[in-house]
Order: sequence, then structure tokens, then C-alpha cells
Amino acid sequence: MERNITIIDIATMCGVSVKTVSRVLNGSSQVKAETKEKILKMMREKGYRANILAQGLRNKKTNIIVVFVDKHKNKYWGMWHTKLMASLFVEAKQHGQKIIITPSSATGHIDDETDGFHLLANKMADGAILLDNTNNDVRLQFLNRQKIPYVLVGQTDDPAVTWVDADNYNIGKLGCSHLIQKGYRKICFLLGQKQFNVNTLRASGFEEIAKQNKIDYKIVYDVDSMSAVHDTVIRVRKEFEFNALFISGSERTIGAYRALNEMNQKIPDDVSVLGIDDLSICKYLYPSMSVIDQHCDVFAKNIIDKLAKIINGTCDMEEKTTFIPSTIVQREST
Repeated sequence: MERNITIIDIATMCGVSVKTVSRVLNGSSQVKAETKEKILKMMREKGYRANILAQGLRNKKTNIIVVFVDKHKNKYWGMWHTKLMASLFVEAKQHGQKIIITPSSATGHIDDETDGFHLLANKMADGAILLDNTNNDVRLQFLNRQKIPYVLVGQTDDPAVTWVDADNYNIGKLGCSHLIQKGYRKICFLLGQKQFNVNTLRASGFEEIAKQNKIDYKIVYDVDSMSAVHDTVIRVRKEFEFNALFISGSERTIGAYRALNEMNQKIPDDVSVLGIDDLSICKYLYPSMSVIDQHCDVFAKNIIDKLAKIINGTCDMEEKTTFIPSTIVQREST
């Protein structure tokens, strides 16, 4: 059986020291350009692959980040997650980092050898990013206890936690205000599971503006899929004759479009629809859908930059919390 090519083999073939090859692998600027190219060319020709874990043990850094996504009762992967992850991949690459994605639960992390927590506890990853937080999130407790660098994508009152988030309270206010300004005064707001802080914050902001303007409104939780939105719109319409729908999670609005069509309700003449997240599908729905854009690219840059600073020990108190501004994208549905 042919043995794997080692760093010593590459050094011998190129007529350089093992230290020089190691510097090339670690991205050092101390190696001449022609020497670096010679070494990289030899690695490609011989099929050399660096042992990332061995490098991590030597350098005390693996350049691996674990991203935890809450399972949401096994409905955890939505289009917003896909869009954010795409931006995270781009930003991580700029920092020379690799990303591993793992499902988890805010109420009880998976404690087995295939889980990302195992990688972190055993120094096989440098830090973590957590999505979809709840109050008393056990994942934060684990990371704090293990002194593992992490950034939370979600707002929390804990002063020890570094986090990045949209101002979800303001998103609720922004959406309600936009619909009222467009002349709609009977608004139904559909959100996901109540246990997640993002949903309760959005509902609170929405309710503040609704009460200030003395409009009729209804807030419905646990509407966390296209089918749930479809069924909820039909059910709620029988008891509350709304003329605007505000929906947390733009991909779910497809269920509302279907339900309104089945009830012969035209958008926006009979019922207006406003979503949250500017996904690519939004402009191609008919009529095109107005949304609140959370700016995933800005999100990702802030997350990766903060985590890199925490790992390197350069993150100060002023940088621990960041709100990403959200904006209305006006289209045909409102």
C-alpha cells in the first residue's frame, strides 16, 4: 500500500528545509515567491494534503469554526439560514477559516462524538457561531464553562455574551408602521415558535405600534412552515377579516399567497403581504413581495470579524454587541 506523502518528503524533493515547507503551509510571508511556488507545485503534483488537526496541535489553532443551528423541532434549515451561511462562507474564507455546520438544540445539546461540541471541547476547532437562541440556552452555558470563543447570532441581556443581531423589536415596529402608512388597519402577524427570542421581540415591537395607532390586529405564534402559514391564513380569516399579513420568514409567505388565491383574495387589493428577509424568491413571486431586509452580508461580516477578534484576544467591550440595521424593500405586495 502506497504511503502518504509527508512534509519531509516535500522538503527533500524541493531541496529546502522542513521549516520552509511549514512556513508555506502556514501562509508565512518569510518565504521567497519562487520558493513558495516551487513547493506548492510539488504538493499539487504529489497530491500532498496537510493534516489540519496536526497543524492545529502545533500552532494551537485549527482555523475551523463550528456553526450551530437550532433544530426547530427538525424544521431548522430555512432559506434565510442558507443565505446567511453563504455569506459566512465568503467572510470565513477571507480570514482563512473553514466552517463546519452542526444541528443542535437550545434546550439540550447533542452529547456524542459526531457533534460540534465534541470538536470544540477537544480543541479540534477554534470557536463557534450559534444561531436561534432562547432564554437559558444550554449551549451558551456549555461554551462559557469550557471557555470556548463564540459569537451568538441573537440578542441577549447577558453582558458576558458577544452577539450580533438585527434589532428585532424595531423590525416589528418597522413592519407594522409600513403597513399602517399604506392604509391597512386590520393586520395579522404570523411568527414561528414563541420560545425563540427573535419572535417575541418582533411581536412586542409590532404590538407597540399597533396599540399606538389603535388598529385591529392579531398575533399568531408557531406558524413555522409554508403549510402552517397556508392553513393559518384560512383559519384566521374566518374569525378576523384582516386586510394585511405580516409574516416572519419570507419563504413561508408562499403558503399565504396560495391560501389567498384559494379564497379569491387579490394581493394587494384585498390583502397586503409583507415578509421578513429579502430572499431571491421575493422579487419573482407575483405580485412581487415587499420585505424587511436584514442584510445577511453585513451580518456575516460582523459575526466573522468579532469571532476572529475573540479568538485572537483583541475584542473589547465596545465591540461585544452589534445591531444590524434593517430596511424596507418596497415591491408590489404592499
